[in-house]
Amino acid sequence: MQRKDTPLAMFDTHAGAGMYDLTATPSQKTGEWKVGIGKLWGSNDPDWQPLLSIIKNINGDTDKLGYYPGSPLLMAEHLRIIDTLTLCETSDGPMKHLRDNFGNQRRIHIHQRDGYEALIALLPPKGAKRALIHIDPPFEQNDYAHLYDTVPKALHRFRQGVFAIWYPVKTRASALPFVNKMRALVGDDEKVLNLSMMTGLENTLAMNGTGMFIINPPFGFEAHIKKRIVKLERLLKQD
Repeated sequence: MQRKDTPLAMFDTHAGAGMYDLTATPSQKTGEWKVGIGKLWGSNDPDWQPLLSIIKNINGDTDKLGYYPGSPLLMAEHLRIIDTLTLCETSDGPMKHLRDNFGNQRRIHIHQRDGYEALIALLPPKGAKRALIHIDPPFEQNDYAHLYDTVPKALHRFRQGVFAIWYPVKTRASALPFVNKMRALVGDDEKVLNLSMMTGLENTLAMNGTGMFIINPPFGFEAHIKKRIVKLERLLKQD
């Protein structure tokens, strides 16, 4: 999206803390990162270097993996002088981290407000005709209903926006109702790309895979990402 020399507005509706301490008790307790970024760490594969270079930078270019960037930091690292980034978060703890890490950056706007509501209020973006909207909800309580309500309204307000919506996968079959409902809500006028991968055995009790439903994917992105998704799934497979 940054191949064009025109402003890009980026939005993160559920920003979180922006950076995570993998040595802290919660990270050590679950150990999820060990079968995720832990398997990529130290790789020389050129496909992972854009991500790994950012991670190495926040870890002080050491061989030790202690910190992992959330989506706000990854997006902030790609900001050009003409771009903007809007971060939305409701929780006080993550909000403090966001303000500490990004509060003094002129092109980054931080809002302690509901991300769904903010998206409708802030679209179309000021000063930009293109936008990347990253929606990564916790999928608790009414998140599915919020997505079904918010995404069509946001598309109506900014039809050319690129919407990247993350969703959890327990089994491929259990994810289909969400994917099919989103396709129906978006309609036939917009191009959509559904990416998913399974890294563990399918069951209905735990998240064993991950997906991203993308509305209006940029030109050339599908061919660029699909072979990498296949390779990443193979790398992260568990037993």
